[in-house]
Amino acid sequence: MRQRSFDGYLEHARVEDLKSMVRLYGGKLTRKDECIAFVRAALADPEQVRAMLDRVAPFERAALGVLKQFGGTVSADGLAVAIRTLGVPLPTSKYLQRDHFLLLDPLTRHGLMQYDSQDYHAYSYSDYAPQTMISDARILAHVGPPQVNAFKIAPVTRQPSSMHMRRPQSVALQMLSILNAIAQMGSLRLNKTRARDIRTADLNKLATTLKWSDRFEIDGLPFPDPTNAFVGALVAAELLVVQGDALVLTVSPEQFAEQTYAQQVGKLLSGFVNNQRWQEYWTQDYLSRPIGNHLTDGRIGLLAALMALPPNGAAFFALSDLEQAWFERVGEDFSLGYLAYPPSTYSRTPAQQETDLKKWRQQLRKDWLKREALWMQQALSTWIYGLGLVELGLEDGTITSVCLSELGREILCPQPDARGRSVANATPHAVEAVWIIQPNFDIVAYLDRIAPKQLAFLERHAERLSSQQHTAQYRLTRDAVYRGLESGTTIDVLLAGLQAGAKAALPQNVVVELRSWAGLREQISLRRAVRLIEYPSGHARDEVIADGAAGTAIGERYLLLPRDATSRPRTTRQVDYSLPPSKCLSITEAGEITLRETDADLFIAAQLNLWAERTAENKWRLTSVSVSTAVKRGMGISDLLALLESRLARPLPPFLKVALRNWAGTKRMTKASVSAVTILRCHDPEAFTTILASQQLKHYLRGQLGPDAVLVDSSKVEMVKHILRWAGVQETVEMEELGE
Repeated sequence: MRQRSFDGYLEHARVEDLKSMVRLYGGKLTRKDECIAFVRAALADPEQVRAMLDRVAPFERAALGVLKQFGGTVSADGLAVAIRTLGVPLPTSKYLQRDHFLLLDPLTRHGLMQYDSQDYHAYSYSDYAPQTMISDARILAHVGPPQVNAFKIAPVTRQPSSMHMRRPQSVALQMLSILNAIAQMGSLRLNKTRARDIRTADLNKLATTLKWSDRFEIDGLPFPDPTNAFVGALVAAELLVVQGDALVLTVSPEQFAEQTYAQQVGKLLSGFVNNQRWQEYWTQDYLSRPIGNHLTDGRIGLLAALMALPPNGAAFFALSDLEQAWFERVGEDFSLGYLAYPPSTYSRTPAQQETDLKKWRQQLRKDWLKREALWMQQALSTWIYGLGLVELGLEDGTITSVCLSELGREILCPQPDARGRSVANATPHAVEAVWIIQPNFDIVAYLDRIAPKQLAFLERHAERLSSQQHTAQYRLTRDAVYRGLESGTTIDVLLAGLQAGAKAALPQNVVVELRSWAGLREQISLRRAVRLIEYPSGHARDEVIADGAAGTAIGERYLLLPRDATSRPRTTRQVDYSLPPSKCLSITEAGEITLRETDADLFIAAQLNLWAERTAENKWRLTSVSVSTAVKRGMGISDLLALLESRLARPLPPFLKVALRNWAGTKRMTKASVSAVTILRCHDPEAFTTILASQQLKHYLRGQLGPDAVLVDSSKVEMVKHILRWAGVQETVEMEELGE
């Protein structure tokens, strides 16, 4: 939760608002400086803050509870929709209907909330920037879950024929996969346009790594456009932030995994709510499409509707009852699209007014069923289910009922302590034996009992192969173990952690091999900032060392200079690797690459060897075999395109770019075919004219090439010859067949 303070706001507040704040805290002052000092002192005193909260109206306490539920920052209109959804008593005024600003006005006048004047995100992954509400952290610290007037709906009497449930561990594994994929890419690069969108190549690479497609599903439920959904949620949740010309993670996958499941999902929940670049469904009906930031408001309201379900434990409620109950509370005040205003009462009799009002409400209900009810079903089956907040009941593949999951109740309906604060997820999970380690280094982890720290431990030290609803399969590999040891783990801690979660003793061969891998790692030296000199040959390098040059021989022809070297052997050129790489390559449309030796560095040859075949000194060729082989080793075509973009002196030939994508198998262009054709030539103009006009021949001719030539269908050549012989013009005609 962002730690916000009202101290700066007080200096700019109106005197009348300051007086109202003072009265709320039990004081009575008139001068502005005295009011500011009084409110600041009251905010610093927890007892005064709690006493103030006891005096506020129920809807104000509910609003503060909703704000805290959403991390201390929430859309202003969405907050108003949530307050109406929760069913708490509202101030009495005919002007409150539809006017969210008037509903929130007491909260700002009393100093309980303020409109956020800061940018919500340094980088906004949205087309719209909803106005947000914030509160002082010292107030929210004493706020409990919001008061809820539960919907008056009954549970279904018969269990659904099919039920979908998602464990928190499955949610965590999916999010870890996404974070790991981004971490391996290093960042998501931004376009340098005004919109600052993420580069399409990076989004495609991420989707390919995660095996996402247009028909992506979670447990058999369609989830449209997962890339914009999850990346947008990470940005809105500030787990991805802008740094230079790229988006980078603010938390490592290991740090994320060590949080409790409620903390993980709670952070992502806020991200999905505020993700304006993605929507749950798309319709061809323009009037049914969400507008502006109404999506955010609707998502907040829908979560409030789930909070308003009757507290019947694991009971299922009919989806139709839930949406009807929600409509009855907000249908006249909220819409994802354009909401029709109530009919005018001007010059209308009471009876006419009643008739007009009835028709208006009937139209609202009709529009709601067409738009909000459909969207509600899609929201429940995509991100709300994907985050494990609900269990869904299906009949013939259609969602008919919904139930809050245990995690959903923990996040949306937390139990308060004696002071009214949430105590959800306060106790750490106990460490249990939850996996089996096999002699072939495979690990089978049982997800129903695994704790977040155990999951983080496996993610750090093993390679995940697959995951199902109840189990996940990992494998201890040399690279994964090396990565874990590099993060600060020792071999003894690794073995102790594996044994603590294992249901049986570790296989002896596994212990021996892990210690061997750790020993090999100790023989490797990693230097992050060095000075190297490259020589044309090992002999030339050795001669320099023999002449007294200070340094260590590295590889075949390199000399590593000591950190404290005051002098170094003379070199013809220096390369500063902290600067952008040099534009040292040229390439032909046929894929032939030439390296300018004068601009080469230590990396470029090895980088080209990964993708191309070396044909001569400083020359390579990209082929379908070399590119497809690199892709099979786990490399992405976007890596090659990025390399060429950064190194080519001139742009990559477009036709070669098409070939590279096709060779990599990532994007199939429109297929082109080459067919065998026959050219018919007739040097007699009169005869040629009659041939073109012939009704018998027109079905076999494919297009005129010139004044004396026409294409003939090769499969019909014999028929054409027969007709020409019949007409006696065969002698004036030449026919030439062109193969593929």
